[in-house]
Parts: sequence; C-alpha cells; structure tokens
Amino acid sequence: MKHLITLILFLSFFSCSSPQKEKSNKKIELIQLSPEKERKLYFSEIVDSISIIVLETSNRSLLTDISKIDYDDGYLFILNSQDKLVYSFDNNGIFKSVIANKGNAPGEILYPQCFALDRVNKEIWLTNNNSFYRYNYTGKYLGNKPYSLSFSDFCIEKSGNIYFYTNKTNNSHIGDGFLTGDITMLSPQGKKKTWFKSKAALQNEPNKSYMSFFTRIPFSEQKDGKITCHYAFSDTIYSIQKDYIVPSYVIDFGENKSKIDLDQISGPDVKEYIQTHPKTVWYTREVIETPNILRFSYNFGFESYADVYYNKNNGHILEGKPINDLLEGYIKILGNKGDTIIGCISAMDVQLNDKLFSFISQKEQNELKKITPDSNPILIKFTLKDF
Repeated sequence: MKHLITLILFLSFFSCSSPQKEKSNKKIELIQLSPEKERKLYFSEIVDSISIIVLETSNRSLLTDISKIDYDDGYLFILNSQDKLVYSFDNNGIFKSVIANKGNAPGEILYPQCFALDRVNKEIWLTNNNSFYRYNYTGKYLGNKPYSLSFSDFCIEKSGNIYFYTNKTNNSHIGDGFLTGDITMLSPQGKKKTWFKSKAALQNEPNKSYMSFFTRIPFSEQKDGKITCHYAFSDTIYSIQKDYIVPSYVIDFGENKSKIDLDQISGPDVKEYIQTHPKTVWYTREVIETPNILRFSYNFGFESYADVYYNKNNGHILEGKPINDLLEGYIKILGNKGDTIIGCISAMDVQLNDKLFSFISQKEQNELKKITPDSNPILIKFTLKDF
C-alpha cells in the first residue's frame, strides 16, 4: 500500500471546439503505482461481502455475454453482446422485458449498438444507425432523436448534455461542428464541443474501420450527477461537470511507462511499439469511481494485466493481478452502485466450493447449484474490506 501525493494545481485548458477557457481549482490527486508483474490480488482477501444474482434464463431472456449494465428504479438494464438489444431484469434477476425488438415496424430497431439511461426523464436511449430511439423503462416507444456521429458509447448527463466516447473516430467529414477527438458533447440546445483531439485519427479516412484500442467503461456516473470519464492511453482520469471536463486523478506508472505518447500514433504503430517494448506498463482502462474507491486496470505489455483499487479517503492502494479464488474464472467488471462493484462471470466458469459458500447466503448457494453451462451469465456484486 502506498499513500497518495496530492497536487494542488490551477488549470486552464481549451476545448478543441470552443475558444473559451475552462477553469478549475479542483484538487488533482497523483496516484503513484509500483507495477510488479508477479504481484497478485486474491479475491477472497480483498472482498468484504459478495452477493450473487442468477439471471433468469429462458428463450426470451437468453444472453450470450454482457457488454454493459445500468440500473434505475428497481430495474437492471443489460446490453446483450450478441444481438445488442437491451434486456431488463428486476433486482432479483427475474426477467421483465426486451426494451425493443428488431424490425422495421414503429418502435422496432434495426441497428442497435449501445444504450444509456436518461434518469431525469426515466427513459432508455438505444442507438439505431443515425438516431437515438427513446423508450420508457417498460419498453414503450417514445420517439427518436437524430444524430450524425460515429462513436462506441455515450452517456446522458443530468442537465441533458449527451457525451459521446468517439475514441478518435474521424468525424471531421460531417462538417457540423463535431471534431475528431476522444470525448464529444452535444447539448440540448445543439452546442457541440470536442476534447482530446488526435492527430493520428485525422489521418484516417472517414467511414472506414481501423485497428484501435479503446476503454470498455468510458463513463462512470456518480451519485451527485458528476460523471467520471476516461479514454484509451490517457494516464489522467477526468470528471464531467455539466458542459466542461476537468482532470481529477493522474496515474504515475514510474519508469516502465511508455516513453512515447501512444495517444498520438495509429493502432498498428501502438501494437508494434508494445511488442518491441514488452515491459511497458500502459493502457489504463475500465475506470470506475465509487464514493470511496477509484478502480481501474492496466496492462504489462501484451502479456499480463493488473487491477488497482485506490482508497480516496486515505490514499491506500491495492494493486496486482486479480486471482478469482472464490468462483474461478474471469470476473468482467461492469459498473457500480454506490460502493458496491458489479461484474459478471460466465455460468460455465463458475466453480462451487466451501470458500465461496462462506461469503454467500444459503439461498444464493441453492440458486448457483441450479445453473448449467447454458445459463445466463451470473452477476456478482461485491464490496471491499477496509484498506
């Protein structure tokens, strides 16, 4: 464990699309890590509590894998990785509905890709080619909102601003104010802003696919409505506040950090650099912020990875390769609810044992004993011990 070093910085930086300065007196925390490939984090040693949700499996609710999860008003909204449709369950895992069906009829969707919740208006927005399709939480179609932008994920901030994770997609051909960067914003009034512009992305031809690296969880919403955001190759973690973005944390990987700015070179060049520098520590990703914890992962070259849990109250750090010695298999981190972190594991990977049973209830044990390799992925909710 290490203690934080706190930097008090007064920042002003420019949005790529706006001439106005964005000023912040926010305290930026420097998190110093000591990456060691052999260090391990055993799940049983760091968790305080675990709860299991066995999602109902039926012909109507069959999931291959979970790409994204969100929740509100007692609903769990889950993006299925295969058909890209959103399935809703209650907090006990009972299937409720598919938010939209595929098709051409009114309210049906042909090209779903991702979704986000508008918690203020209790709506769920699904992407469909060049439009957002809007539904209420039970799946009633409410209309659509057009857009012209390529992106991989988005979120809706409480003031109504839509933030897109564009991941260096070249959107300059659109010519309507959206530039090419990692994060872009569209306000309810039509105002557009872009952050973290990339020279490498502008070299790509519009509307073509290129090898790239991305972060699977670019946005992590807080209770107060602020949104933690991050993009691939950045060692800085930011906070969205209304219509501006400010830095919150800087990650220091020490001597093994990449000696070049990976954010400014192409995907194939990144791959070549890491292959020739296998000890490089890089690629902060899967960032989640809770009221008390900041959690993220990073890579050791292409060979291994580590998880980090940073205690925001005392600066202590848990760092190492995660070892799931309770359920076996890989826990895919999806998000959080308060200080509870949410992940999933494939049903075929679950291994029942006495160590696991010491953490979960008899009811949860009985539910797990009923699953088969063809069952839906299992949701895991856990909190951490004090550290």
